[in-house]
Amino acid sequence: AYFDFIEIKGVYSGKNLAKIVFSRGKKLGILYKIISLTRDNAKNNDTCARYLYKIIEYLYNNHLDLIPIHNKEIRFKGEESLINYLTHVNNLVYKAILESLGSSTHKDASDFLNRV
Repeated sequence: AYFDFIEIKGVYSGKNLAKIVFSRGKKLGILYKIISLTRDNAKNNDTCARYLYKIIEYLYNNHLDLIPIHNKEIRFKGEESLINYLTHVNNLVYKAILESLGSSTHKDASDFLNRV
C-alpha cells in the first residue's frame, strides 16, 4: 500500500529519501509494517534502502533500547526488500489483460466495457 505522496525538499539523495520515508512511517506508526520499497534503477534507491534499514533496525533492536518495542518485528530488510520496476511490470500485466479481452487501446477497452 502507498502511504504518502509528498514534495521532496532538499537533495534527491538516498539518505534524504530514507529520512522522509522514516519520518512519515514513524508519524503513521507503521515502521514495523514496511515490507518493501518499489524503485527504479537509480542508485539513490539502494542507498535509501540501506540507510532506512539501519535507522529502523536501530529503533527495533531490543538489546540497545532501554524501553524495547515488544511484539513487533522488522519486516523490511534493506536492499533485499526492494521491488524493481513495479510500474513497468504493472504496465505489462495491464496490457496482457487488455489484450486477452480483445482490447489494445483505450477506445477498445471503453467499447468492451460498454458492451458488458
